[in-house]
Amino acid sequence: MNIAITGLTRVTAPKPNRGGDIIVAYFDAQIEWLTINGAVLVKLASGELTTWEPLAKDDRLPRRSMKMAGAVRREVAQVALPLFEAMGGEIASG
Repeated sequence: MNIAITGLTRVTAPKPNRGGDIIVAYFDAQIEWLTINGAVLVKLASGELTTWEPLAKDDRLPRRSMKMAGAVRREVAQVALPLFEAMGGEIASG
């Protein structure tokens, strides 16, 4: 799969949400023919790294603008990780 991260912004003071997941960066990507703006790199409470799709621009309930399969989410996260680390980001273990 052809994946390119086209921009990434680290979260300077990441904090866990109610479920214990931590958003560590926001990024844009080109995945094959699909351009994604505003995805997030997330360290899950389980310690795994994943991607969440951007939220839809909607005044109603927050919802994802699209849905990626779990394997694609993880693959995109692994492509974003080196850029995140090159910018000084760290994914602490545990």
